[in-house]
Amino acid sequence: MFTNIQKISAQNVDTVNIFNYTIADLVNMRIKSFLPDSSYYMNNIPYITQVITEDEIKSCGSTDLMELLRYMSGIDFGTDVIGQSGIIVNGIWGHEGKVLIMIDGIPLNEFMFGSTQFGYHYPLDNVEKIEIIRGSGSVLIGTFAEIMVINIITKSGNKINGVQAWSDIGIGSKKNPFYQNYALSVGKAVSKNFNVSAFGRLSRGYRSNFDYTDIYGDSFNLTENKLNDLFATLKIQYKNLSIASIYDNYQTTSRDYFINILSRAYPKNFTTYATIVDYKQKLSKKTNLKFNILLKHEKPWVSPLMGSLSDTLYYPLIQEVTTIYPKTVLTFYFTPQLRLSFGGDMIFNKAFDKSPGTSNYFWNGKPQVQNSTYAQFAELYFSKNNNLTMSLGERAEYNPIYGSVFLPRVGISKRFSDKIIFKYTYDKSFRPPTIANITYNIPLSLQRKYPLIRPEITHYFNAILTFLFNKASFSISTFYIDSKNAITYFLDSQGNEGYANVAHLSTDGFSMQFNYLLSKFYLKAYLDFQHAANYDTLQLYYIDPKDKTYLGTSSKLGICLRYKVTEWLTFKNNLLVIDRKKGYYHFDPVSQTLIGKTFPATFILSPGIYVDWKNLHAGIFAYNLLNQKDYLIQPYRGWHAPLLNRGRVIYFSLQYKFNF
Repeated sequence: MFTNIQKISAQNVDTVNIFNYTIADLVNMRIKSFLPDSSYYMNNIPYITQVITEDEIKSCGSTDLMELLRYMSGIDFGTDVIGQSGIIVNGIWGHEGKVLIMIDGIPLNEFMFGSTQFGYHYPLDNVEKIEIIRGSGSVLIGTFAEIMVINIITKSGNKINGVQAWSDIGIGSKKNPFYQNYALSVGKAVSKNFNVSAFGRLSRGYRSNFDYTDIYGDSFNLTENKLNDLFATLKIQYKNLSIASIYDNYQTTSRDYFINILSRAYPKNFTTYATIVDYKQKLSKKTNLKFNILLKHEKPWVSPLMGSLSDTLYYPLIQEVTTIYPKTVLTFYFTPQLRLSFGGDMIFNKAFDKSPGTSNYFWNGKPQVQNSTYAQFAELYFSKNNNLTMSLGERAEYNPIYGSVFLPRVGISKRFSDKIIFKYTYDKSFRPPTIANITYNIPLSLQRKYPLIRPEITHYFNAILTFLFNKASFSISTFYIDSKNAITYFLDSQGNEGYANVAHLSTDGFSMQFNYLLSKFYLKAYLDFQHAANYDTLQLYYIDPKDKTYLGTSSKLGICLRYKVTEWLTFKNNLLVIDRKKGYYHFDPVSQTLIGKTFPATFILSPGIYVDWKNLHAGIFAYNLLNQKDYLIQPYRGWHAPLLNRGRVIYFSLQYKFNF
């Protein structure tokens, strides 16, 4: 069986129609994003991984990354501030630097706060596949890879070989153009060793067609919260050299802001320019070298200077961060079964504050500041006939501001037969303080109430057992996450606000997934359960110690099915059942306290039908057909009532490829 897998996977199983392959193929795809020298099959590496294929993305009908990831077990989303939403993984709020999101190896997390913004953001049109580490990537990857790593891989020139055009129009319940997406890609394999591709997308959307109500009872319609994006990529590959660049101009508006509703929606913008250069060289028969360098310039969380303002709570914020991030890895092959990867990286950040006045200056009291981090890492990798694979890894990191950390890692992948595969990983992972964390920690530290901020250290245990059958697969996984010094934003009883290592967060749980594949029918179903295992003394992440989950988190059930009606016509239906969630929603003026409640379960039904005929892909899809209220709850006590995700949207999708 596994010999057959190797042969088929070499023929791009990751990108072609799912009905052409077997269950065994789908659980053993190639993965390369997180490995230092080459790509390997998923079942043969001591990491718990997942691959979302191009075919799965296309058939799902998702309009952006947020919608797609909600159909993956253990992943959900919540509300931050100023109309932004962020990712939750296994019951842990991962928005600020706990989850690393990348496109072609370029970190999308901004280096000021470490956050990534979701909602009609990060296009899927030109994606070849998405690779996920379900667990920490701290040892080899470092920054922001504390509890999950997601790498979006776009198409190279040889995957396009022509021009592809996309257009999506979505209509909400108010009959307005709720969503518009126009995209174009061009790519060509110029020669055997030279590939080039370019992609651009313009999208226009809104947070939701429901009303938002703040903790004081004031409301507005969330179509005022606009989500507009201009996104572009460029990829060049020549022999062992590859260059990838992105431009991202995400422009949003928000009336909800921090706590109170403002008189109108104000802009909050995020702009990124980034390039990563990657070079590989075989130094000898047993030694490989890999070097890459990231150059990145960002303008995150920008509130532009405006004319006369009727809202005193709005204030201009204009900050920029420039990052230089080189990394070198040497891999030594002692035997075909034993290799050692050893390397180091450095992160140089320089931040500028160009806001009017001095209220947003950095910890040094100046409008610019520098911050550097130095790291060394290694991983010893042993494989025996692909039946047993083990890895031992470590990372040592030093920063002049917050000191040093040492992180060990162990991973095991064991195949008991062609039908049973077991994996276990333990990571001591971390989340380093960002520029904003350090800056807003200083006022608390000067009062001698809280220590200088330190890296957030997390112990992450993860295991999965997979059973393969003739037409089906079943897996059950379990996890335990324990973070005793979580970096947390909070407001204390004396009115002092900032970041400090004050929370102890722990979650545990399990997930079950079932896949069933026939020649014309495919079913994927999963159920995940998570439980809050610890409650911080400051009560920042829960309402009552009797609660079983943290704020804004819950278990969920996902079902995705496809039926191939004819060779060119396919029906799909996705169901997402999100269990009840706890969250704050109201301020009681009498008791001067926040009031919380349990929000009802949500049933999101999203059917669709699409055509694949020659170079044409066209479909009609529905999202949230039942128009259910889908609450995005703030997963910490930040005084923001829940935003609502979009309600019912019917949209029309068209894609066409011109070959040359």
